Amino acid sequence: FDGQKTLSSHFAPRTITMSFDISGKDTSSLTAKLYKILSREGTLYTYFDTSCRRITVNQVKVESFTQNSSRSRSFVAQFVCDNPYFFDTQTVSLPCYETIKNIRFDEESGKWNLDTPTIWGAKNNNLLLLNTGDIKAYPTFKIHSFGNSDSSNGIELLRVSPNSPNEIIQRFALSYALTDGETITISFDPRSDLDRRYLKSSLGVNLLPFRDENSSLSDFYLEPGENRIILNNLSTGNILSASLSYENQYIEGVY
Repeated sequence: FDGQKTLSSHFAPRTITMSFDISGKDTSSLTAKLYKILSREGTLYTYFDTSCRRITVNQVKVESFTQNSSRSRSFVAQFVCDNPYFFDTQTVSLPCYETIKNIRFDEESGKWNLDTPTIWGAKNNNLLLLNTGDIKAYPTFKIHSFGNSDSSNGIELLRVSPNSPNEIIQRFALSYALTDGETITISFDPRSDLDRRYLKSSLGVNLLPFRDENSSLSDFYLEPGENRIILNNLSTGNILSASLSYENQYIEGVY
């Protein structure tokens, strides 16, 4: 409305209602086992043809038991999901920085194969990926260093226009010199069932002071559709290997 500004927003939990039948010689014993299973948090899977999705269930309310016969009982269960979105069964994981060797030895021919232009190696740090979900996806990056960095310029993560790599949409920079064998994790995922957004070093270093002043863990995400990610190694002396992972999130379990 005119004159009003949204300061914050959040999604409401989802409630999924299902009806079930229990049949067997001892329905009372089966009902007790059912209560034990449904008293814990869990994952609910939906199947439709070849499609399968999952959603995290935080609590279950069982009600409306009906004794149909001595060997059959019906009931209704309500599954409450704090995060109302469905996910694919597998997390998407992709390499986003790797070194390519252009000079390789062919054991069968006993000769060296040279790619042109002839340079010892090249880097592949430009990734075009697809968020097939209905809403934003929040990536987690794992960056590993081979060798010690000669400077503290650190690394730079960019989300750029899929068709115009020079058009920067989002940027996150870390002015930190990685050491040999160190792995840093940068998570932009805000979900409450995880550690939320964080920076971690395998050496236990507090990385927050090294974050660029204009970089925020809450401002980096993947839009539905195509996204192009560029990871730049701004330091020298070390070689990086990096991957990113994210979850496609869907409004419905099946379509």
